[in-house]
Amino acid sequence: MSCHHQVGLRDHHSPPMMFSLFTLSLLLLFSLILATSSTTIQISTHGYSNIQMEKNISKELRHLLVSEFVEKNAVHPSRIRASSEQTLSRISALEQENRLKLNSENEMDAIEELIQKQGNKKLEQEWKDLRDVFTASVAAKHQWTRNLRGSSEARNETAPEFVYHNQEDLTYLLHKWAEMHPNLMRVASAGKSWQGRDLWYVILSGKRRDSVHLKPAFRYVANIHGDEVVGREMLVHFVHHLLTNYCCVECGDSVCSGTDQQRRITKLLDSVDMILMPTMNPDGYHQGRRQNWRGQDLNRNFPDQYRDPVDIQSGREVEVQHVMKFTRAYPVVLTANLHGGALVANYPYDGTPDGSSSPNACPDDALYRQLALAYSRAHRKMHLSSEFRNGITQGSAWYSLYGGLQDWVENNVGGWALTMELSDIKTPPESTLSGFWDDNQDALLTYAEQIYQGVYGVVMDNFGSFPLRATVKVDGIDKEITAFASGDFYRLLTPGTYTLTVSADDYVSKSIEVQVKEGEPTFVEIELDRKSRDSEDDSNIIVAGYSSRLMVGILTFLFMILAALTLVFLLGRGFIGGIIEKQLGSTHMPHGAIDFPMGMEDSDNDQHELEV
Repeated sequence: MSCHHQVGLRDHHSPPMMFSLFTLSLLLLFSLILATSSTTIQISTHGYSNIQMEKNISKELRHLLVSEFVEKNAVHPSRIRASSEQTLSRISALEQENRLKLNSENEMDAIEELIQKQGNKKLEQEWKDLRDVFTASVAAKHQWTRNLRGSSEARNETAPEFVYHNQEDLTYLLHKWAEMHPNLMRVASAGKSWQGRDLWYVILSGKRRDSVHLKPAFRYVANIHGDEVVGREMLVHFVHHLLTNYCCVECGDSVCSGTDQQRRITKLLDSVDMILMPTMNPDGYHQGRRQNWRGQDLNRNFPDQYRDPVDIQSGREVEVQHVMKFTRAYPVVLTANLHGGALVANYPYDGTPDGSSSPNACPDDALYRQLALAYSRAHRKMHLSSEFRNGITQGSAWYSLYGGLQDWVENNVGGWALTMELSDIKTPPESTLSGFWDDNQDALLTYAEQIYQGVYGVVMDNFGSFPLRATVKVDGIDKEITAFASGDFYRLLTPGTYTLTVSADDYVSKSIEVQVKEGEPTFVEIELDRKSRDSEDDSNIIVAGYSSRLMVGILTFLFMILAALTLVFLLGRGFIGGIIEKQLGSTHMPHGAIDFPMGMEDSDNDQHELEV
């Protein structure tokens, strides 16, 4: 049995949260009992305040860590370049405290590599147990559990704090908000990670002003890389911001003060389904690293037009499979993925045919530039970038990557997708989160509002007036989109005059001219005529079958024939007559009527009745 299958079985019977709480309880108990005599190791988080966790370790392991790791590397060479004297002084202080302090995931990786080189299985197992307890109880290197006080604080307030929310807090907040706003928000899971954590998403949608046409869907996905955490927290606050600023006058909302934010948010939620996924990689977040639990980069695991063109889910990381399935279940018109490590709005393509890092514009390049600029200019700092002109870049011109979510949506789903890099520092201190919210609050809303820009409409059959899953193509732009099953389609475009060509199997294509205005959708209703049976496609029509209405008529006719034959058969057997006679009773039978014995043939019955 493979490793991941074993883990899956273990997680199924022992949920990670219960395991974490149980382990933490035992740990605290042992710490209290053995505090006076035990050597402990303290693991605190990088760059934050005082969250720590203690676990008893053997003298042998402690000696190895002090003499081989701390002494030679001064805890971590990339951050502490102390002199020999300072290093010895630090070791001495650690020995006096009987503690060692580990400040990053890289340090723990270095320790693990060091221990493996010793060839001591006992030490390896001890370190593995220590690290498992740490990652399960304190969410890896991060202070995101807020010294284990965050869960209780989150439960006392519905407004999110500017802190890093662990999986438990995130779960509580999203479900609490959905409970408080049942007509505006619902929360669901796209699936579970390798370690059994839910990939939560929320759908925010106000009252539907137009009940005929399908509302377009917009989506943000964050925390694809576990250590890029700003986007995750921005979506938590964005969910709350949308909920608290939606204004339904007809519903008697008391918060309707008519502010610009309320007008914009109310319009958005009334006309668009907003889908927000704060974390796609909860295991990576829990461990404080880029990859998922299996060490795979999720943003290199999607189908790719150059390196992995087969658009299938099987064989990919489970988180990727969930998002692929989720995306097809809720096809989006416009989306963005929130990352960290830079400050720029990135648009397709991310890769090139030859693998070089060079410009490779997609057919909708002009539209993508407008979408990227919409976010960058609404952001307080992004458009001021000294590295990227206007704070935007075409992906492969920056650097090439393959298997990303952005290009998969562009090439395989039919929507429009960008990647927003929100922070030069992937994991900034919590104290800076409120500033990031100020920077991104309007940009998150402004970008979502770009879904209004372009043409939307419905494609119908001219004869039967039923919807068609037609393809829509703009002349001069090599990209086709497909209408939904309802016949609705949404085609984002920059302002200008365009010719749309609409096609469907067994129908005559139709071209129309449309005028797209700034910030205002243009609605069109298109009816297609069926191809004539005398056309060259007549054989295809005969082979493929008739229209759905004609098929219903044929089936109805056959059913009526079958019903008529059944009725004739029953009358011939005297079944109907027997029922009528039973219902009428003897008082309604003619005087002198004869009760014929069972088995008498039908013709004899008829003859005797005539004689009477």
